[in-house]
Amino acid sequence: MRGGSPGVVLATILLALVIFASAAPPVRAPPLPPFEAFGFAQDDAGVALPANNPIRTFIDGVDYSNLTATYRVDGAYAVQVAGNYYVGGTSETPSIKEGGDPGNNVMFVHGDLTTSGEVFQQRAPWTSGEVQNIDLAWAIANKQPGLVKIFGITTRPGDGLAQYAYVCNPTNTVVNLASYYVQKDIPGSFVGPVVFLTGTVGAGSRTFVNLGSTTYLGPNGDVLKLVFRNPGGAGASNGGLDVVVDRVEFNATGGGGALTWEPGNTIMSDAPAPGIGEEIRRNAACADTNAGSDFAIGPEEGRAPVVSVTAPAGRERWSGGSPHEIRWNMSDFEDANTALTVDVAYSTLGGTDGFPNAIVADRQGTANPNVLPWSVPTIDSDTVRIRVCGQDTDGLVGCGESVLEFVIDSTAPTLLSTIPANLQGNAPPDQDITIVFSESLNRASVESAFSIAPDPGPATKTFLWSNTTFLDDTVTIPLNILAVGTIYTVVVDSTGTDLSDPPHPLARVLFTFSVAANAVPAVTVTSPTAGQEFRPGAPVPIAWTMSDPETALGDLIVYVNYSSSAGNGRIGGPLQGATSVTWIAPNIDAGDVRIRVTVIDGNGVASVAVSQPFAIRPAFDLTLIAAGVAAIAAVIGILLFVFLRLRRREAPPTAPPPEVEAPPPTISSQPVAPPPPPASTTKRCPQCGTAVDAGDAECFRCGHRF
Repeated sequence: MRGGSPGVVLATILLALVIFASAAPPVRAPPLPPFEAFGFAQDDAGVALPANNPIRTFIDGVDYSNLTATYRVDGAYAVQVAGNYYVGGTSETPSIKEGGDPGNNVMFVHGDLTTSGEVFQQRAPWTSGEVQNIDLAWAIANKQPGLVKIFGITTRPGDGLAQYAYVCNPTNTVVNLASYYVQKDIPGSFVGPVVFLTGTVGAGSRTFVNLGSTTYLGPNGDVLKLVFRNPGGAGASNGGLDVVVDRVEFNATGGGGALTWEPGNTIMSDAPAPGIGEEIRRNAACADTNAGSDFAIGPEEGRAPVVSVTAPAGRERWSGGSPHEIRWNMSDFEDANTALTVDVAYSTLGGTDGFPNAIVADRQGTANPNVLPWSVPTIDSDTVRIRVCGQDTDGLVGCGESVLEFVIDSTAPTLLSTIPANLQGNAPPDQDITIVFSESLNRASVESAFSIAPDPGPATKTFLWSNTTFLDDTVTIPLNILAVGTIYTVVVDSTGTDLSDPPHPLARVLFTFSVAANAVPAVTVTSPTAGQEFRPGAPVPIAWTMSDPETALGDLIVYVNYSSSAGNGRIGGPLQGATSVTWIAPNIDAGDVRIRVTVIDGNGVASVAVSQPFAIRPAFDLTLIAAGVAAIAAVIGILLFVFLRLRRREAPPTAPPPEVEAPPPTISSQPVAPPPPPASTTKRCPQCGTAVDAGDAECFRCGHRF
């Protein structure tokens, strides 16, 4: 810069750098590495979820997953859960929670909890950069949360009284709100103050929630969660921890928003904050997309009455045509109970039909408990619910329903079937009695009403109850052995009743049957089997099976004998209840031995079974055989020796053969070895020249004696 001082130039450069730095976008620290999980996902029956089924993960009601899905037909999945942004050990953006922090509970869900969502049993702590193999299975049905929603929030009611909200139920079933509470986060913690809910919210309905304070929620921005109270135990969702089923974050616009802290402010978009006399509310269908745009500002609805039905509470069994009482408690923030008007109705379809059956309309409320005498209609239904709706002087309506379904029973129980059947004439002596009724019966009343004549015992009978169609609709009565040829009569008197209130009497049951005449015992010899062979003195295992319809196995009398071509005999008996015996084989030789088993029952009737033929054979004595062979050989040797001696004596002398002149010897230049001396064991006969043993007294050829 011409004419400028160095100091001015340096100041100008520094100023430019400052301006440039302030205009440049901020440099952010990276988020923590995500937590990852993979494995296989299945439903509560163990069936793999098909491909392209969404798998989501929630931390305190916020989905931080990468929106993945199962990618194979075997339910294989892999999901990432984003981490919060950190600088060292501190969140870089303490005004917003952008992902998981170490130790946060990760809840796995099949779906996004808007219109559908089955919570899995498994959960995991969020851990930076960790990869875990986690196989997922739905929680069982009765431990899954219902997808109820926060419908509306009023933080600045026009009357200046306590804040309030509404909960809506977009499902088609009644939800018991006693299993839920609302809660808010507080700076640094998911665990803020709680308001427990009561009563029920019907299908497609909504109910009022008093938040109890003018300052429960911050008017310029806050967060409200609807939480399912997990019952825990086997098959529970989210590892037994409570489940956030809905979450609303709201913030004032125009720079005045107060929801600027973790963990309340998250990546979820904000709903606007309501002003004085206003509320934020969903649309009439209670639609949910997990976004702040689900809510719009409108005039506050006001505080509707709160109604809680206490009787019937559910599972009762009321008889049609009988008198009963419907009871409920109710309250209204502005009006006394006596200023409220009440409508009472019932549904036979669990409330899914909109409670079309009016019981009373425009009835004036009373101090709690409200009591309405009701003549129960003469219908039959297992899915009855009562709904009571109270309306205040501002026209606001709050309703409550029976927590569970109950039964209206207008039909007396009847007999469906018996074993043995009525007039059956061939019942076996060991027959027990089984009776099937048309509905569940009162056990004690039926047991005291039962009788059988003549009574075979036992004196104190056992009644075994079971379920054919309904609980306790079938009873079996074990009896002692029945007498043959006897007619029995079974009665269940009309003092037997069902379980209704008041009970319906059972139409008197009477049936008869007779026991068949005495049957012969059944017996079969199983050992020995055909073709077996035994030696005299060896053990022979004998076994048989036997039974008798009139006589117990241990009381049957058995006699065992044998027969054969070599003789017959007794083996054993009387043997009481025996089914085997060991017999020592007698000293016989026979291939047609048979075992004869006679069984006699308690009535003196006998039955006989005979085995297949088998053998008892003596063993061969090898020593005697060897001695015999040796004796025979000796005799043969003696006879041969005698024969040869006789031939030698009878043979005539034989002339010596003519002498033949030998050729002249060959002359060799080598000296000739002298001939070997004659063997000392032989000698030659001087008469015929035959070589004989040196010890022989005569020549065996010519008879010359030496």
